[in-house]
Amino acid sequence: MTFPLSLKGEDLSITMAEPTDTALIENLQKDVKKTLQVSVSTEKDIVNAYRTHYKIDDDEYESYFGRKEDGEEDIPVTTIDDFGSLVSEAEGDVELKSFREEENLKDEYLASDAPIIKLVNGILIKAINDGISDIHIEPFETAVQVRYRLDGALYKSMNLPATIKNALTSRIKILSGLDIAERRVPQDGRIKMSFGRRQDVDLRVSTLPIMHGESIVMRILDRGALNVDLTKLGF
Repeated sequence: MTFPLSLKGEDLSITMAEPTDTALIENLQKDVKKTLQVSVSTEKDIVNAYRTHYKIDDDEYESYFGRKEDGEEDIPVTTIDDFGSLVSEAEGDVELKSFREEENLKDEYLASDAPIIKLVNGILIKAINDGISDIHIEPFETAVQVRYRLDGALYKSMNLPATIKNALTSRIKILSGLDIAERRVPQDGRIKMSFGRRQDVDLRVSTLPIMHGESIVMRILDRGALNVDLTKLGF
């Protein structure tokens, strides 16, 4: 979702909910034939901008977006005691290869705490089992929202308490080999997962500083899905 901000010569400034979607940015540049300057906003803020600037009422909103407005509070916040339900029976067969040792963090939870480890494992396992292509984790003022991308569409999975956002981000950074102390610049890394003898999965991880913390996007790359020979292609 995007919203135009200003046009100066050949430079068009826009704001996006998913500024890491390079394919969308490239397509937009081709369509508008301008150089795009991209900033980040929440989907809720962009929707509100459309409603305010273009005077969209509730009926028009539903016809444009196909749903009523929803914010970060429209689904309940998952408590720390509920994280166990996210993990499948296959958790014991999962191996996550860490690229960085944890540093000393001052927060309510550490990245090495069992609930945080279980939470991250659960988020990843659920996404892979459900055939998800991307995982989006975005911090808000009162919660951390987890969304999954399936068949090109983003779906809300859960809202987590804001008190764990630093530990959650640090855990993912540790697994990705990123600098957990650096929160002011974007970073890119990789996570390798092994599901016993069944499946090897890579995740491409990108972090982006935003207002209430760091937004994380994880693209799931199934190495097994790329192992195709000519017989499987019909030759």
